Amino acid sequence: MHGGFKRIVIQVNADLYVDFVINNIIVREGTKVTNHTGRDPIKAGSLTIIRRDKEIDVAGTHTHLVILIHGKDSQEFLWPVLRKQSLDSAEGILALNPAVYEEVPQSAYTKLRIKDQEIDVTRANAVDYSIIPPLTLDCWLMTAESALQRRLDDFIV
Repeated sequence: MHGGFKRIVIQVNADLYVDFVINNIIVREGTKVTNHTGRDPIKAGSLTIIRRDKEIDVAGTHTHLVILIHGKDSQEFLWPVLRKQSLDSAEGILALNPAVYEEVPQSAYTKLRIKDQEIDVTRANAVDYSIIPPLTLDCWLMTAESALQRRLDDFIV
């Protein structure tokens, strides 16, 4: 099962990035790099970032993201939960709409059809840490490009 992420990066604008790792928040603005390990509020462009014991609040003008910090098998992971989304200006993986898909019948392998494309998939499960108690969900594993319906390079900063 997927426990979460070791790192999450948010690109605020062309030269402003916020890099979240378990014990550190790194703000890159142009050539200036600032490391934050404490609990003082951080201002990064239009974002306000507040670190708490087991979560990081990231609030923008029209967006609110909570990054949960949780442990699994003696490792810590980050788990993003979008609480409020800007409908007009957000871009990236968290701003995508859920894919509309259907299972392809009579296939020797498990396939899904998304936007007239047949995609090879396998069944798995993942834990949703955004709810308490965490819930194990059935899911489909596929390539990143298939899930995103765009090239992965479009999302790499």
